Order: sequence, then C-alpha cells, then structure tokens
Amino acid sequence: MIRFCCEHCGHSLRSADVDEGQMMRCPNCGRDVRVPSAKPREPESAPQAVRFACRYCGAQLRARPAEAGQTMACRNCGKRLRVPASQPQADREAATRTFQALAAPAEGKPGQITGTSSLHLQAQATRRARARSRILVAILTVLALLCLLGGIAWLAYLMR
Repeated sequence: MIRFCCEHCGHSLRSADVDEGQMMRCPNCGRDVRVPSAKPREPESAPQAVRFACRYCGAQLRARPAEAGQTMACRNCGKRLRVPASQPQADREAATRTFQALAAPAEGKPGQITGTSSLHLQAQATRRARARSRILVAILTVLALLCLLGGIAWLAYLMR
C-alpha cells in the first residue's frame, strides 16, 4: 500500500503498490495526481504539508509548504484564510488543544461555547442581528396595523 498526499490540496491518499506511477483522481479536490513510487523517500526531500485549523469553524486543513502566506478557502465553511508558515508539531498540537478548550461545552450547560473564540463571537453577533431584525419587524407590523385602523376610522367618519 502506498500512502501519499495530494499535491494540490494536501489530502491524504493511498493506493495499491501496482498503481505506482499511474494517475488517480483525488476524492477531495477532484484533480489528477500521479501515484508516487513505493520506495521510501528521504525525510529531507519530502516536504510536509502545512496543517492548521480554520479560525472560524475549527476544521483541520492542509496545504503545501509552497502555499504558505497565500489565502485559501476553508473546505468546511468557505471562509478565506491565510496559510501559515510551516510550524513545529508542538505548536500545532498546542493550537489544536487551545481550540478544543475554547469549543468545549461549559460545565452544567451542555452545548454552550465558552471563551472568546472567533466562532463564539460570530455566533453572538448573528444572534444579536436576528434579535434586532425581529424587533424591527414587530415595530413595522404595529405601525401597519395602526395605519390600517386609522384608515378604517377615517372612512367610517366620512361615511356618516
């Protein structure tokens, strides 16, 4: 079994040894990728994919080291992100633990997001905007009813 990463999106792929050198389609990005040889490469020559988490939804993303500094769309939420420079494994694990701690439910309140993660702040802003729009709709409904009642009263006054 040959295990390798898509050169376009960094998705982890695997193929049978007999497929060595042939083309296959990546199920993640849909582009054609050549199956590498089964011979192990030296670690220095094999660039590691840059792994990072989306700051909006927390999805784990991968990119080629050559894409560091460029922007890409998150495959989960579609938001545009800057690909970070390659970082040591310890930094990646610390970032993952931090996000998981921020997204963990509060004790006694299942499903409530704690901390000030950008996902939490975005959800808070969305709730506020929906509340404002509900209030605006209620005010407009009351005004429309008052206008309707005023018009009926005015017609009744004219019909006397």
